[in-house]
Amino acid sequence: MRIQKTVEYRYNKLNSFKYEVIGLNNLSSSEIINNVETKLKNNEIPSSRDVILLALVPLSKKGKNIVEYIYRVIKIIYKLKNLSVSQLELALGILWLTTDKFVEDDLERNIICDRLGGRMSLIDEYGENKYNSGKDDGMEQIIVNWLKSGDMAEIIAEKSKVPLERVLEIKEKHNL
Repeated sequence: MRIQKTVEYRYNKLNSFKYEVIGLNNLSSSEIINNVETKLKNNEIPSSRDVILLALVPLSKKGKNIVEYIYRVIKIIYKLKNLSVSQLELALGILWLTTDKFVEDDLERNIICDRLGGRMSLIDEYGENKYNSGKDDGMEQIIVNWLKSGDMAEIIAEKSKVPLERVLEIKEKHNL
């Protein structure tokens, strides 16, 4: 698999992170599936990257085979017993979104959603809870960093989509 490029995201002078951008056309679905199945046979724990790539395999097969690959990936994911909750939820979330977007037959889509665990609204609820609470430790740390770098609370609230009251609570909590 060839990495197209690496992007660096900087959110202030001191903090940045890099991530790889991989085009779906560069995914070798058989290579990804074989890698995860080999780890499964050897009782090895797949990396988060392995699990995400596995969940993306059906997207590289858009068209008539997408349903077949969704089922194949679901079967493999449920065999992986040592996945963390976040790995499992992310993989299932990707498959839910893929199913919702690309499986046109209502009956087939409902069957797949049942196999994925039912409610697609879980993704929306998770995102909405994160958005509304602003209590995610990662977001709190980002807000602290912005406050330390001199950004005003109102600007931070607007940038982060976290309620101003929560930004002010974080500011007070950290004596900033």
